[in-house]
Amino acid sequence: MVDFIGSFNKGLSAAQQAEKNREEIYSVLESLNKQLEDASKGTVKIDVLQKTIPLFEMFTNPKTTAKPYSFLAAFNPLAEIYKPSELAKWALDPNGYPCLITTEEGDIYCEDKSGLERGLQILISSPMVGEKIYSVMKQKLKAVDDPF
Repeated sequence: MVDFIGSFNKGLSAAQQAEKNREEIYSVLESLNKQLEDASKGTVKIDVLQKTIPLFEMFTNPKTTAKPYSFLAAFNPLAEIYKPSELAKWALDPNGYPCLITTEEGDIYCEDKSGLERGLQILISSPMVGEKIYSVMKQKLKAVDDPF
């Protein structure tokens, strides 16, 4: 007889590990943002965003080859206008790890927490990414009395 319960338990265990991995990944991003907030006086944050295809484009151009993807973006939470800057493409395995950071300079595979930390260090130390982050930091700030 086939052991479905064993397979079921294996699937649950894998799901729990994937959840732990994703929590760890987002805690690394949270740590990065805390340090960036301190260093930039709150003018830069990095988050994972989604690039989607507008429905209009899908209907008007059925041969479109554009595909949605995730990316790491820098933005200024204090800016008058929300205008994120794409830093690198981001791919997260269904198990959490490995993560993949794809830049114009190449791919950075992150197999675990320390690999992800090193990958993010490499990313933000790049001159091209540094320029993008600096331009985000220079965006016009909201008026002090503006509640939104």
